[in-house]
Amino acid sequence: MKEPADWLSSTIHHVAREFYEGKDFGSYGMGGSIPFLSQLGGLYPKTFIIALGLIGPNANAHAPNECINLAYAKKLTCALSHLLVEVGQKHE
Repeated sequence: MKEPADWLSSTIHHVAREFYEGKDFGSYGMGGSIPFLSQLGGLYPKTFIIALGLIGPNANAHAPNECINLAYAKKLTCALSHLLVEVGQKHE
């Protein structure tokens, strides 16, 4: 992901602190781990692409017994919905 604009970065920080007990958001990039996102970035170079994932306690990502932590899923859903509203309000 390219570096987000200041307005987007501050919006993400605000939403993260609101839904994750005052903690800030983190960013983790793996380069070409999801080639589709790189293709989208090439098609829409002015767009900020944010890929969200859900890893919580005992999630066992990509293992045969992979599962979703429902409490984390709820937080992510709430955070994403608020992020969309705040971004929409900034660009009306």
